[in-house]
Amino acid sequence: MKKQKIVEGIEIIRLDNASSNTKGPVFEWKNFTNEKIVQITCYQRKKGVIFGNHFHKGIDSSKNPEMFLMVSGEADFSVYNKFSNEKKTIRIKEGDVIIIYPNVLHKFTAFTDVVYIEPRTTIFDKNDSDCFTPEEYENYTI
Repeated sequence: MKKQKIVEGIEIIRLDNASSNTKGPVFEWKNFTNEKIVQITCYQRKKGVIFGNHFHKGIDSSKNPEMFLMVSGEADFSVYNKFSNEKKTIRIKEGDVIIIYPNVLHKFTAFTDVVYIEPRTTIFDKNDSDCFTPEEYENYTI
């Protein structure tokens, strides 16, 4: 397992393949929260699709931090932290864990078809999603 800070508020963990057989890789994501997981959301996105493109204030505990495990495929992950004046785009792939702390604008562009999962400590409420637009980010202060 290799942990890398991308910008302030963003970490990527590259999980090791825990299997040495020919059936395919096994990625084990362990001890990532002390809270009870009440929902796991599985997302499928098509090649070329842009998703995310928002930020969180951390109102929802599932977004403080937000966590994903890339199950298959590759995507370009672009982040902007205006409070530390950092911008970066990296390629994420199968077996990568993405940890996104509040107040960082982030978006994904699917380089291939992708599947990723999000463990949640709260049930998702589309009317109170803790997701805010890039336009709101420009005027946002902490």
